[in-house]
Amino acid sequence: VCLYLFSGQTLWAQPQALKPGGMIYGIVPPLFGDQPFKAVTRRLDYLQNLGVDVLWIAPVHATDDPGHISYAITDFFSLREDFGSEDDLRALVRAAEARGMKVMRVVELRRWGA
Repeated sequence: VCLYLFSGQTLWAQPQALKPGGMIYGIVPPLFGDQPFKAVTRRLDYLQNLGVDVLWIAPVHATDDPGHISYAITDFFSLREDFGSEDDLRALVRAAEARGMKVMRVVELRRWGA
């Protein structure tokens, strides 16, 4: 399992991204409502008020598994269409960074789906 910041660098290459005592909040986008990326973006002020420093977003890559969290990735270069568009994800990351939060994602290379 690799953890990446959406800046494209590995998390361990940017230890300053996690401050001591910082709060990491796990995000399962569809649990936030319809149009998941947009729904998470709408809740960022709430998450910021909770003291969240880093959003750890569940796998967002294309999959043929309809579950909320799927590590059975079928295409590492595409997003799950049911989560929203690439522009929606970019807007989420920009909005989080504007609030001083980082967004990281999980890349599970051992569970390639077919």
